[in-house]
Amino acid sequence: MLPDQKAREMSNLLARRRQLIEMLTAEHNRFLQADDSIRPDIDIHIKWLEEAISAINGDLDHHIRNSPS
Repeated sequence: MLPDQKAREMSNLLARRRQLIEMLTAEHNRFLQADDSIRPDIDIHIKWLEEAISAINGDLDHHIRNSPS
């Protein structure tokens, strides 16, 4: 894979991670304001976001460990 392509992949992963973290923060804030009837749905989404962030962190770690620099 070309270095520029790897750099783009890392940039895309970092951008997506940033987006997911923003969504997670928003959902945490919503959870605090939500009625008890809505909280389970928000909690499910929070858990999904946390898993997605964990997966991206793993992808980033893999890219970093396999990077020649």
